[in-house]
This record gives sequence, structure tokens and C-alpha cells, in this order.
Amino acid sequence: MLPSHELTVRPTIMINEYLDFATQLLLAFGVVFEVPVVHHVLALAGIVDWKQLLKFSRWWIVAASVIAALLTPPDVGSMMMMFVPLVLLYFI
Repeated sequence: MLPSHELTVRPTIMINEYLDFATQLLLAFGVVFEVPVVHHVLALAGIVDWKQLLKFSRWWIVAASVIAALLTPPDVGSMMMMFVPLVLLYFI
């Protein structure tokens, strides 16, 4: 026997909210992957050398964790997906 009342379905995530979220993440990850380009330009201009970058590396790890925490949603998975490339690309 079928129930007499109808089932209503309400979407929990609207498409415009999802598109805003996806756009923000794509922009954030795009900026993160520009770190080597910025380092290369600074090195070509003579502003930094590898010794200065190596001295600053421990501060970069702290800064990268703050950047990853601010630019990603509040979950550890997405934060680590941004933090690890930030650190690895710094050292490359």
C-alpha cells in the first residue's frame, strides 16, 4: 500500500553556491601553483638567492599552513591538499 502523503525533495546545495565554492578553490589552487614562477622571477631580478630562500624556509612552512587554512574550507583534507604543494613547490 502506498502512503497517502507526497514526498518532497529539497536540494541541500544550490548550484550557485557550488559554483562559487568551486571557483574560489580553483582560484586558490591556481595561485598556489604560481609559487615557483614568483621565486624564479625574484631570483632573475637578483632580489633573492637560494641561500636566502633556504633561511626563510621554516617561516615559509608556517606561512604556508596559515595560507592553506585561510584559503580552504575548514577540513584537514583540503588544507593538506594545498599545504603540501605549497611546501614542495617552495623547495623545488
